[in-house]
Amino acid sequence: MQYSIVFSSPTGNTEMLAQAIQNHLDGECCYYGKANQAPFTADYIFVGFWTDKGTCDESIQDYLKQLHHQKIFLFGTAGFGGSQEYFDGILKRVQTNIADDNQIVGQFMCQGKMPMSVRQRYEQMAQKQRDRFLPMIDNFDKALSHPNEQDLQSLIQQLDMISYGELDKKVEELSGKEFYMAQPNMRMVKDKAVQLKKKYTAYKVIAEGAGSIFAANYSLKLEDSNA
Repeated sequence: MQYSIVFSSPTGNTEMLAQAIQNHLDGECCYYGKANQAPFTADYIFVGFWTDKGTCDESIQDYLKQLHHQKIFLFGTAGFGGSQEYFDGILKRVQTNIADDNQIVGQFMCQGKMPMSVRQRYEQMAQKQRDRFLPMIDNFDKALSHPNEQDLQSLIQQLDMISYGELDKKVEELSGKEFYMAQPNMRMVKDKAVQLKKKYTAYKVIAEGAGSIFAANYSLKLEDSNA
């Protein structure tokens, strides 16, 4: 699998997510960086943004509009993050930049810390409109720890769901056959086989290039218990 990770991250929050994606994925990362030099084709394109006026920033809007016939995973951060409903609204607006001939294979958002200058501005405004801006100061303080480890684990769960989806067809074809996958995906193949087909109960794991299951690659054979 070849994939690109394209993102905009002036504060570093969205780049933290981008790094987590690159660290977790198997395959070849053919591009990692800003949208202005990014390619428009790959097996998967992971597009990350920061939230500007309730949607993705302009550079990501322009990039998304140029994509066609691609599998896209959206990820982003926002200073405010009171609920999943709030994130879903942002993601829905981001999706308006994506042509219908593309496929959105997944999406993820979490809260991200903001510059201290934002808090200082809220403090000044709170002197005149206390009820309005004190909740914003509270939100600012909560955002300081994000993205955190729990956010990154939630992102990884969404990435794994892509892998499970890609395995639907593969599991259908695997009875009695051997195939090779990178180590992090072996468990997912086995789990998917059990989840979808129920009948695959025996697994044969063969390390390639070393005499143990800790080899970088290995084969997994699914055996049909009804055969």
